[in-house]
Amino acid sequence: MMSEIDPAFGLVVESIANFPDGLAILDAAGTIVVANETYRLINPLVEPWAGSDGAGDRDEVGIVEIEGEERWYRVVERHTRSGGVLRHIVDISEQKRREADLVTSQMRLREAIESLEEGFALFDASDRLVMVNSRYRAIFSTIPDIIKPGVPFEHLIRVAAERQQNVESLESPEKWVRERMQTHRAAEGIFEHHFSDGRWIMVTERKTADGHTIGTYSDITALKRREEHLRATVDNIAEAILVLDADLKISALNRSALAMFSTESDRATATERLRSFVAEHLSAQLAQHSFAEPMVLEHTTAAGKAIEVRPSAMPDGGFVVTFSDVTARKAAAEREHQSQKLEALGHLAGGVAHEFNNLLTAIGGFAKMAVRRPELSEFVRDCLDEIITASDRAANLTRQMLTFGRKQPLDTRVVDPVEIVRGLDRMLRTLVPETIELAFDIDDSGACVAVDPSQLSQAILNLVLNARDAMPDGGKLTVGLRLSSAPATAATSEKGLQGKPCVALFVSDDGTGIDANVIPHLFEPFFTTKEQGKGTGLGLSVVYSIVERSGGIIDIETELGRGTTFSIYLPITAGETEDDRPFHALSRGNDERVIVVEDEPGVRNLAYAALTQLGYHCFKAVDGADAMKLLDRLREPPDLLLTDIVMPGRNGYQVAAEFAARYPALKVVYMSGYADRAGDSEGPAAPFLPKPFSPEQLVAVIRAVLDGAEIPRLTPPLLAAG
Repeated sequence: MMSEIDPAFGLVVESIANFPDGLAILDAAGTIVVANETYRLINPLVEPWAGSDGAGDRDEVGIVEIEGEERWYRVVERHTRSGGVLRHIVDISEQKRREADLVTSQMRLREAIESLEEGFALFDASDRLVMVNSRYRAIFSTIPDIIKPGVPFEHLIRVAAERQQNVESLESPEKWVRERMQTHRAAEGIFEHHFSDGRWIMVTERKTADGHTIGTYSDITALKRREEHLRATVDNIAEAILVLDADLKISALNRSALAMFSTESDRATATERLRSFVAEHLSAQLAQHSFAEPMVLEHTTAAGKAIEVRPSAMPDGGFVVTFSDVTARKAAAEREHQSQKLEALGHLAGGVAHEFNNLLTAIGGFAKMAVRRPELSEFVRDCLDEIITASDRAANLTRQMLTFGRKQPLDTRVVDPVEIVRGLDRMLRTLVPETIELAFDIDDSGACVAVDPSQLSQAILNLVLNARDAMPDGGKLTVGLRLSSAPATAATSEKGLQGKPCVALFVSDDGTGIDANVIPHLFEPFFTTKEQGKGTGLGLSVVYSIVERSGGIIDIETELGRGTTFSIYLPITAGETEDDRPFHALSRGNDERVIVVEDEPGVRNLAYAALTQLGYHCFKAVDGADAMKLLDRLREPPDLLLTDIVMPGRNGYQVAAEFAARYPALKVVYMSGYADRAGDSEGPAAPFLPKPFSPEQLVAVIRAVLDGAEIPRLTPPLLAAG
């Protein structure tokens, strides 16, 4: 009778049968004691490479083919205490596939990391190097011997600093190592390294979820060079450029912007002034402007520069702002405006000068002839003196207007300006009250200038009178002369005088000074700050015109309550100085025959009377036609023709040409109250006598022409323009 089965063994058999893997128990002889169905199916397949030999514990892995599919199995044998063997067959195909996939992924990941153009490094949570790619090794080629797994990050950067790899670490290696460790541990993002060999490396670091640090390293050397090239290009652009971010904060600016907003070339000062400018003058406009149309603002800097501001919107919400220095352009426009006013005044003055000077010639001339009569009473003589004075002042006013309008011809010659200034000494002292100390500060260098001495004297006189009026309570007035370089201004640059040696003539006072708002108008015609009736407003205008026409510039330095200095810069001229030609008043005639052609009765009668009284045989004609009739009636040829230029019908040049055609040896003198003598070429060349003239001047010129002598210079009296 079969013995009963041990219940415990039954449980083992049942467990083995239900086990998902192949499982069997073998006795010491290798005979199967118990096995499950999976074992019985798989064991024959693995026997070729995993057969039990009973020698000891085993653990083998192999491949079998089941229905055309390869599968991986692990066969594990363990000896029991009874000498048997527990044999376990496990299907590990899925595990092997996962392992293969993982290896493939790892290989692909490594290949991807290796193929990166950037350097790559992985550090574990303890900041030790895990892996790098070859690009990282190429970037850090100065420390290849220490780039090994497990090396601490701090050791890497410390060796790099010792080997002077980074420009940033040269000055203080330890400080740089500390700061670099802080950024690495915080993984703060993006920063740059400037290598000693000139390369620039951009480093990006970030932390992973498990505390590792991934670093990527990009060579941005070419980008930096392009950036430097662009910066150098922008820095050399004449226009100032300012870049604002979306919050209107300055993110970039060029050298011109610094120079435009700081005369001290101080970046901090210029940047602060730019910030103030943006806050005060630009923020509100940028916020309100739609930029559908270009926006242009005007501003004057602390240094007095006039600038145009042109902001342009950027796609990111920021702005590019360009600043154009238009100081020179505005100055040129102002000079053009001044020139146009000069031209307009010149036309106006020229238009009235002819008739006005005719009248002044007659008024002043007859008064000067009459005042010489010995039988006059003192009262009449005083009246005539007043008439003469008023006539001279009126003539001077006309001359000042013509000078300002550039219609007054210049008698330019080489002179020593020291002699002109010293020659004014006595006259200036009579014009300056005792409450004002008049001083001369003259550097007698011997340098000469090419000017009209009479007009330069007039300019000095006007400046002295202007300085006198600025010191109603007294003070010190200095007239000086020295050698100097022309200052750097738009005017000197335009004339080519900047930095060139000049004679500087200055008139300085310690009076009231000039308000900044007045300065732009100082040289305008008829502009004056004096009370009504105290001046014509032509004084400084005349000075400006004289200096401009003489090839120089005028500069002004002033401070309210501290005084003013006007400086005239005239270019130095080589050559011998020219003396005044002699002037012999009231030279008598020898019955020479003179024909006077003048449509203005007063001038015609004055010339006739002056010449007749002094022994000349004089004939009068009212115009060119009358002159030709007179010539036909003369039985003897005339010696000299004195003719006005501007007349109805034939002008003076045409009359002179007809006379010269008949009498080639005839002497001619032209006269006119209109300083612009256009059309000189129409008649024979001859001396010109400007109106108004005195009888003495008329006779002196006539006598010199008849004698073939040098024509005297008829210097007009110096009178204040006001």
